[in-house]
Amino acid sequence: MKFGGRSERTAGDMSADAISKEDLFAGAFEVTRIPFKIEDEIMIRSQTMPAHRAKTTIVGAVHGDFILIREPLVVVNNRLLAIFDGGIEASYFTEGYRYNFFTRYRGHTLNDIVCISYPQKALVKQIRKHRRIRVNIEMKYAMIGTANWLSGDILDISQGGCRVVTKSKGAVTKGMKALLVFSLPNESEINDLRAEVVRCRPIQNDEATEVGFSFSGPPNELAKINSFCEFCLFFELD
Repeated sequence: MKFGGRSERTAGDMSADAISKEDLFAGAFEVTRIPFKIEDEIMIRSQTMPAHRAKTTIVGAVHGDFILIREPLVVVNNRLLAIFDGGIEASYFTEGYRYNFFTRYRGHTLNDIVCISYPQKALVKQIRKHRRIRVNIEMKYAMIGTANWLSGDILDISQGGCRVVTKSKGAVTKGMKALLVFSLPNESEINDLRAEVVRCRPIQNDEATEVGFSFSGPPNELAKINSFCEFCLFFELD
């Protein structure tokens, strides 16, 4: 891992109680060819400094030889950036499949383009749509047409919805529309998320209520959630 003083930012550290190591590779099988697409995102993590993770994009690839990516950087502090070199763990998600493999830094080509080795093999696993990511996020919500804000805790989230436990006293029934507000662990602010109640049941001796929400929009808020969930699917987050 080299260090430099450039000012570009990329994805920094996140934390979430996401998926176990067993879940990450259960049902995976080996392949020798990966269907890379130019401008697709790829996630990488340093093997020597596992806390250093970053998201970048694919520029090109030659099967069995090399992969070209835009230079990934991790912000260490306001003056110091970590630059990936040496051994790298990578994950690539495309068309419902996640490819995990190990590679090595080979060098820089032009400007911010980095060359890494094409892996001899990769573990590939089909990922079911809207896989849940376990989290613990404080949130507030209001039913459309009411002025009262209620509070709760998001226990898990996916690209399609979330499960919330609330002790707030308010009428919540299946089919109601709601506005959700919360902050994701990657510090993305969700301020105008529309959702529908798809499940509602009392728990903890009727002292609390579990509510299932299905997200409906707008696209910019859904994109933030999609980006966070995809990041969590790439790596086991500690």
